[in-house]
Amino acid sequence: MIKKVVAAIALLLSCSSVMSATHCKQDEAVYFSCKIKKSARTVSLCGSPANISDAKSVWLQYRFGELNSKSIFTYPADKKGSIEHFEGETHAFQSENGIGRSYNDRVWFNNGNAYYGVIVDEGDNHFFGVWVDIGKKHVSLPCDG
Repeated sequence: MIKKVVAAIALLLSCSSVMSATHCKQDEAVYFSCKIKKSARTVSLCGSPANISDAKSVWLQYRFGELNSKSIFTYPADKKGSIEHFEGETHAFQSENGIGRSYNDRVWFNNGNAYYGVIVDEGDNHFFGVWVDIGKKHVSLPCDG
């Protein structure tokens, strides 16, 4: 499972078009970050630098809220072992005319009865942002820009 998450966040990192201000600290890798459209909130996936070779040192956190606010939702709270809380997948699609490719990359986690995730969908849906599923309720929050 760790390999799937690492592959998905590596692809998210390559999608610089959605990167913006971030909750990540200077010594942390920014795997995904964007300001939510029509909102003061920002979502970020922060983690250990990609060049860490010790699997026990690899970590990932989801951070959501207003920048520089003390009330940022951080999951999981503890960095140690945090990568185990995430799942991820990536899909590459060949265009119908065979000329181009598009990608759909997702990283998500479960917190109680809610599922949270970030998605970069460069396919037909062209969606960059956050989704939250709580029971039968689904909310999508697109990135600004």
